Amino acid sequence: MIAMLALIAFYPALRLRGSRRFVLLLALAGVAALTPFLLPPSAVLARFFVALFAGVMAMKMWDLHIGLEVGSRPDLREFLGFAVNPMLLVWRKRRSDAPTSKRDDLRKLVLALARGAVAVVVLIGLERLDWSGLPFLLRHVPVAIALFVLVTATLDAGVALARLCGACVIDANDRPLRSPTPAEFWRRYNRLVGQFLSEDFFKPMRGLRHPLRSTLAVFAVSGLLHEYLFWMAIGRGAGLQMSFFMLQGVAVAATLRVKPTRATASLWWLATFAFNAVSSVLFFASIALMLPIYPEGLPAWLRSW
Repeated sequence: MIAMLALIAFYPALRLRGSRRFVLLLALAGVAALTPFLLPPSAVLARFFVALFAGVMAMKMWDLHIGLEVGSRPDLREFLGFAVNPMLLVWRKRRSDAPTSKRDDLRKLVLALARGAVAVVVLIGLERLDWSGLPFLLRHVPVAIALFVLVTATLDAGVALARLCGACVIDANDRPLRSPTPAEFWRRYNRLVGQFLSEDFFKPMRGLRHPLRSTLAVFAVSGLLHEYLFWMAIGRGAGLQMSFFMLQGVAVAATLRVKPTRATASLWWLATFAFNAVSSVLFFASIALMLPIYPEGLPAWLRSW
């Protein structure tokens, strides 16, 4: 409620000039960001999800602030609809995808829930397996894939549910596991946050003129956002998220203009899958500090990171 009220309190600031509005933005976003501290440190999962919600509220404030620079300002009714829609982060792009039918949205919701259920069953099964003696990477990959499917299914279900409720939301994912390059993967995965980073950071930084520099900067922003989430949850910033996103940022910058041919597409896909599987160890290590996702825990070099 505090994070939501901070966003609502930002609405009158939309009539202020840039510098004054920015100061109020920092103050209210700071209030929202600190709300996880209202929970005890032992409530790790609760603090994570409160931080996630608070982060979304702060992102919406930033989007409204940037939107004013291009002449986009919602009226009160539109603002309240934007505030309560957790799947929409860029208000001025709310109609960027073609309208969908209720039947199609219901089908996508059912399929997403089914994928999520299968992922949960697989994770439970993996937890019961005997992993002793296997290298950590072989234990990591199936867990990471199952969690990835669960996350994408949750995002897809949220989008379908929002559309069934009448909201305008873009598709959350576009078959990211089929991506032949890291750049293509991040164009397809979590398009909700991707749209926010593109519209509210990449373009304002003149990313089309300076794609390499702006790509690295955007991944640094994403790394900071993820560091915040896990810092709120586990009480310390291990740097794992920033390391992961900067590594991915370098790979994306290097493959921005790569277009694999039919002859090389399979090799590119395999290389991308292997790169994501290995580098994601850094990302999922943060989750392992919060939840016991690996039956035998993290290796010593990751525990001491």
